Amino acid sequence: MHFLKEEIGSLQHLQILLVGAGETIDLLLPYLQQSVMPPLRLVNRSFDKGNALAKTHGALSFSWAELPSLLGQVDIVITATGSPKPIITAKMVQDAMSSRAHHPLYLVDLAVPRDVDPMSVEVPDVSLYCIDDLTKVVAKHREGREHAASKARDLIQKASEAFMQELASSEHVSHTIRSYRKNIEELCQRELEKAYQQLALGADAEVVLNLFARALTNKLLHSPSVMLRQAGREGRLELLHFAKQLFAVSE
Repeated sequence: MHFLKEEIGSLQHLQILLVGAGETIDLLLPYLQQSVMPPLRLVNRSFDKGNALAKTHGALSFSWAELPSLLGQVDIVITATGSPKPIITAKMVQDAMSSRAHHPLYLVDLAVPRDVDPMSVEVPDVSLYCIDDLTKVVAKHREGREHAASKARDLIQKASEAFMQELASSEHVSHTIRSYRKNIEELCQRELEKAYQQLALGADAEVVLNLFARALTNKLLHSPSVMLRQAGREGRLELLHFAKQLFAVSE
């Protein structure tokens, strides 16, 4: 229901009515319980089935005959039944809105075929969302995540290439430097693979970049740090002097 939060803000103090008692409503109830303060209301054609589901999640159950009056009492209606034709007509919505004094009503129709008459949207202060609308929202969010992941991959690739270029040397590169370069490439590749896996799981691109940089830095500094500490303990100060030159460390 993130699209509703984007549309109307917090759901915390809004009255919500759920219509149906199938798998969709069962999945929605725990999520909504965490987002709202007032008790959720549930109505189902079979009162016994609806009442059993409502009790499981701490919601209030109502009879099917009370549906028209409930429309005038709530802020959001979410429907997901198996009805072959609309169960909420435009007239029901019109009647419900006649006593609401311009208080908006949001109808979220998750059923196929539709539970809510499409003409309901013609009633003033009524917003209607169906499966097609939700599909567009999901596609928009997926596109945004894919764009961020692609951008992060490009940044990581450029950062790793730039790092490797700094290690490149002339054709007189010694065996020691070539070996060190190979070690660095392997370290970098392992960290890149971890970063790509995190991006594929939908992790935030900025967080992934920071983790990649921190992990690679720690791996690169580990062995030199160990050797320098050992040289310090053994009094091999000439190695410390050469290390400062090698790493361009200022006095």
